[in-house]
Amino acid sequence: TVYDFHFEFHIVEHCNLKCAGCTHFSPLADEEFLDPLEFEKDINKLAELTKGNARFINLLGGEPLLHPQICDFARICRSYFPNTLIRIVTNGIKLLDMTEEFWKCCKENSIVIGITQYPINIDYEECIEKIKLYGIDYESFSGEGYPRDEMWRLSLDKSAANRPVENFISCPRANACIFISHGKIYNCATMANINHYNKCFGTNFVLCEEDYVDIYKISSAQEIFDKLCKPKPFCRFCNIERRKYGIKWRKTA
Repeated sequence: TVYDFHFEFHIVEHCNLKCAGCTHFSPLADEEFLDPLEFEKDINKLAELTKGNARFINLLGGEPLLHPQICDFARICRSYFPNTLIRIVTNGIKLLDMTEEFWKCCKENSIVIGITQYPINIDYEECIEKIKLYGIDYESFSGEGYPRDEMWRLSLDKSAANRPVENFISCPRANACIFISHGKIYNCATMANINHYNKCFGTNFVLCEEDYVDIYKISSAQEIFDKLCKPKPFCRFCNIERRKYGIKWRKTA
């Protein structure tokens, strides 16, 4: 229902950590920052479709704290979704260096700061203390305990020989993180960001109109739900049986 609807935005495509196996392909992405004006246009349309209701909105990347206008995104998001849980999800690398304006903005707009803690040289306890010092809510995105020292890896199949329906039904990521990019809604971040993979490796994992929902071609939230619940042609590129879990976390070259 609309009250369980949630979505995520990349406000930055690139990242300052470069985790191996990143399913958003951020280590492969060129430096790219989302325009706040485009973001506001999309948020406005989503608020119109959902009447300003959503369970949560995550602002992430890439690494969202790299965006010099991050406060604009927080303010815009809150203005259109006054009662929604809004998070900035970060790896924490830049957190202790953020300006007073950032902390004030998060407090005034009731922004939750979520941290994914990795086994890197960061004092995450100090980060958490600073968040709480400003009276801002904090969440860990590392699961039980931290740091997150394991990853999982996709298996993309250029042969496109996999069955989309079976893949969609068995995929643990389908609609787990509903992703919005440039006015289009995707069932997962992999589809939304496959352009970075294609550009880096010269592959041709193609998207078609049936793979996403164009928010400017629909008139109700129900149309979003009707489209999201169906298997997508792109699912034929995923070999779910060959996905690897429990891989030791590391940075990519």
